[in-house]
Amino acid sequence: MSVWGNIIGCPLNRNSRVCANHFKPSDITSTWESGNGSSQIWICLRKPQLKPGVIPINNLSYKVNDINQVSLGNSIDGNLGMESELVNLKSKGFFSHPSGNLYKILKILETCFCKHASAGDVFENTYNEFFFRVTSLTFSCSIHKYEMITDIFTIYITMRMRQFTYIENQK
Repeated sequence: MSVWGNIIGCPLNRNSRVCANHFKPSDITSTWESGNGSSQIWICLRKPQLKPGVIPINNLSYKVNDINQVSLGNSIDGNLGMESELVNLKSKGFFSHPSGNLYKILKILETCFCKHASAGDVFENTYNEFFFRVTSLTFSCSIHKYEMITDIFTIYITMRMRQFTYIENQK
């Protein structure tokens, strides 16, 4: 565990989770194979497993130069705002307690958005207020913390801005 912790850059214990971005695709087994020839079957594993002796790498698909300079792109397909994005972000395995952290983030986001919804620069005001309020969220992978928060923030605020504008236009 100490070797993994040194490579990833955060302390780990036996219950820690490490996200798949720290491993090569060839290091991860996601199917079980049985038989040969025409009787061969493959079964998708519910939880992908690592091959024995695998050591994580710091191979990330995005660059973080500074806390304030985080890539807003989504590593899946480059599009933000898809309906299932929050579910994808939640299920990527970056959160220690996905539902708890996601709830805290969305609760603070909604409070900040409601406070600045009618302002001309709603996105920037909500951004500043949100990052002023968010102080303690637990992530199992500290390297991906900023990517996850930024993606959730961007997707949620964009969706709420569209909703707010639609409701205002209906009045």
